Amino acid sequence: MIKKRQLLFVLVIVIALMLTLPVFVACTDTGENNGAISITLNTTNLQMQVGDNQSIFATSSPDTNARNQLTWVTSDATVATISRAVGQSVQVAAIAEGTATITATLPGTYIAHTITITVSPAEIILVTGVTLASNASPVTVIVGDSAGVRTLTISANVLPANATNRNSTWSTYPSGILSLNQLALTSRNVSASEEHVGQIVTITVVTECGGFSASIDVEIVGAATE
Repeated sequence: MIKKRQLLFVLVIVIALMLTLPVFVACTDTGENNGAISITLNTTNLQMQVGDNQSIFATSSPDTNARNQLTWVTSDATVATISRAVGQSVQVAAIAEGTATITATLPGTYIAHTITITVSPAEIILVTGVTLASNASPVTVIVGDSAGVRTLTISANVLPANATNRNSTWSTYPSGILSLNQLALTSRNVSASEEHVGQIVTITVVTECGGFSASIDVEIVGAATE
């Protein structure tokens, strides 16, 4: 009787081991080459502001070429998009406030890594002031024979230099005498006609953000008197 019980006990153990064996294989068989490849990303979380662009990089071992086969997708393109994806690296663009997930997957395996992207509103840097400067001293615009005559340029220095809104409005007083030709966002080339030689005109700039203003006087002179 004891031997029969011992035999039955051994049989039960053998059956139990046989039942667990397929489960063990399924857990270790994680896809083609997955047991030999390890993928690592340089980050798992990114904090971004609207308008930012940041890159994510992947490394792989022992097969260093595996990282070049990664595919990348975003869970919410209205928050964060993949603006450029080249195998081992991807550039993420922050579109709007919110949270999105970027997933990197190695085809033919169960390898997948996720990166949480948290996008906050872009920081607004307010204008604190503005000044005007000229490329000439005294500040004169020369009319007449233009051969060899330098161009007068007036530049606005919007403060701080990294202000979010650097737009401004330009005006002259008296009006209709000087011509202001936009050279860049914050600079103008100045010209006039001979009939206004001897006049002094005030150029004023007013910032769109904060309404800060600055002025500079410009004298119109003839080429022969310069």
